[in-house]
Amino acid sequence: MVATPEETRPHALSLQDLECVRTLGQGAYGSVVLVRVRQRSSPHKIDRPGAVFAMKILNKGELQDLDQRHPDDTDIEIASLCKLPWNPFVNGVASAFQDSAHLYLMLECIPSGSLHDLIYKRGPMDATAARFYYANIACALMFIHGQGLVHRDLKPTNILVKPDGHLALADFGLAKTESDSLKGGWTMVGTPVYMAPELIDPQDLVGRSVDWWASGIILYEMIVKRVPFYGKGEEEIYRRIQSRRYKWPRHIRVGRTLKSFVAALLTYEARQRLGVVGLVMEHPWLNDIDWQKLEQRQYIVRIL
Repeated sequence: MVATPEETRPHALSLQDLECVRTLGQGAYGSVVLVRVRQRSSPHKIDRPGAVFAMKILNKGELQDLDQRHPDDTDIEIASLCKLPWNPFVNGVASAFQDSAHLYLMLECIPSGSLHDLIYKRGPMDATAARFYYANIACALMFIHGQGLVHRDLKPTNILVKPDGHLALADFGLAKTESDSLKGGWTMVGTPVYMAPELIDPQDLVGRSVDWWASGIILYEMIVKRVPFYGKGEEEIYRRIQSRRYKWPRHIRVGRTLKSFVAALLTYEARQRLGVVGLVMEHPWLNDIDWQKLEQRQYIVRIL
């Protein structure tokens, strides 16, 4: 396996080092604001004076209610995120802060849009484009899983498009350390249409399997421009996921190798799912990917 490139982390920042520029957006559990680094001396390219970041401000009470977290668990996850080596396929946490009410995650600012924009404004994608973007997602997942983290909210809106056309996994507000999967008690978090069956129908293994399931949903979505399991409400979505049945539209030509790849990622039993059993990058559908070239971001990305 090719080693995913890592870079040194930027120096730690404090809230006093930052100034707010404007609000970027509002989400279900908090807001995102654009912040700028005040005058300070730093040799790192990321946190130089005047550099901008996206600051995600999360309500700790809502997160703990959602996931039944103890405050100490939140501290552990913050520490894990802040220790992540800098990686080109991850919108990493440069710094994190908290007070009694809020969690502040300072992220590299990537203003070029999301994978959701590519799918629904320019898609559906052909197999070549989908293969390239999926390989980016796989690099991100292999990296965070190798660091002992599970994302738990993988979806196109949480995957950002960098200026060079490569992708970066973002929004780690629901991330957990994978060691917690051995303790049991993982709750139903995330977005229903991307939720793995082991979160709906509890199984004895809940960990990185949930991210690989969601990646399979996203791959199908890139090709078809809709998710394979959908419904009018959460209960209908869960029933469709538990039915294990989905169809490929007749008007879209999908090769057998791609179908087998998606089926392996959407294996109902977590212990038998690709990514848990076997390496995703070794599947025949990804044979055309030059992993060394990709991980050095040397692909010339075409505009969809």
